[in-house]
Amino acid sequence: MVKKITDTKKYIMIAYILSFTGLVFFYSKMFIMNGINNWFEFVYHPFIVPGAAFFPIFWMIYDILLGASFIIIILRLDSIEFPKYNYPFISHMVLQFLWCYAVFQQQLLGWGLVIIVPYTILAFRTILTYKTGDPTSGKLNYAAFAFILYMAFVNLALVSEHGLSATVYM
Repeated sequence: MVKKITDTKKYIMIAYILSFTGLVFFYSKMFIMNGINNWFEFVYHPFIVPGAAFFPIFWMIYDILLGASFIIIILRLDSIEFPKYNYPFISHMVLQFLWCYAVFQQQLLGWGLVIIVPYTILAFRTILTYKTGDPTSGKLNYAAFAFILYMAFVNLALVSEHGLSATVYM
């Protein structure tokens, strides 16, 4: 259902995007920092796996790109089919939260792989969906898709090196 949206509704939607993105980023960063301090720094990293400082920065940039692409659609369109753009956004946020929790908090690299595969497909489909709303928004999602694709390779490299869970022997 396409509805005409007022400026007030646009600002409410933007506040929703910013708060939801900020909340997910906060918890994702907390999981990442816990994992970095408890296990990530103590295991061998294949050449494709970046240093520990990369992950919080990566997810921050990713969240900014995803949030900005959704905000661009809201600001540029006079009417919007909100669920069409909101469901991919929420799905990205939930999968980011779950991936960071599984990989860094719980050291479950196999589950991280199970999460990142559909996440990669979702990221590609989001490009197609957001591009229908605004071409610039679709272009921002190309970078987000590249980030998720890289994370899939990082996760795969960690699984191939450490198995389905990362264990630190001290």
